[in-house]
Amino acid sequence: LSGLSAGLRQAMKTLPSTLGLRSCTARVVAIGLGNMGAPLARRVAAVYKTAVYDTNTAAVTAVTNVHANSIAISNLEELRSLTAAAHVVLTCLPNTDLTRAVLEEVRPSLNTGMIWVDATSGCAEDAAALARTLWDTHGVHYLDCAVSGGPRGAERGTLAALVGGSQIAFEGAAGALPIRSRTLVLPAPAISLRPSTMLFSLHTC
Repeated sequence: LSGLSAGLRQAMKTLPSTLGLRSCTARVVAIGLGNMGAPLARRVAAVYKTAVYDTNTAAVTAVTNVHANSIAISNLEELRSLTAAAHVVLTCLPNTDLTRAVLEEVRPSLNTGMIWVDATSGCAEDAAALARTLWDTHGVHYLDCAVSGGPRGAERGTLAALVGGSQIAFEGAAGALPIRSRTLVLPAPAISLRPSTMLFSLHTC
């Protein structure tokens, strides 16, 4: 927690218990293993037990062959089961339509207090709609995570990201993703995902 203000450190101590890391099969479920999703999943799996899913089974195997911490998800039943036990869902897909399709598949597995980190390419309006649906229907925190640095940056762990979402959700996700440094930026009500939305910049490690 170095670099965080004393007030923020104290706030983190009082996070709801639902944001605490659960004892689970996989801490993170990573969905979407394309040019950006695969290196992101590998970075996370290098640190935490991570279940990975993609319709391209070769992409799944490429991750699980490298990291013993990773678990291959081979079908939708397994995806739902592992999602139900996870703390964070990480999606990195070509468009928001696919993120919505994933949401429909895993709806029965979503638990209050989970965090959904979405690194999918999409527009702010779609992200806001997803955030409202997840929070209002399931009590799931949503973070819209726009990343910069490309696949090479993801492989090296030097991505920069602009993350929109609540401070509580951001700090909860930071406990389950390999984040090296964090900078709290000014609130941005014009693009708020929820009333308490803040913007954060981060660098992954």
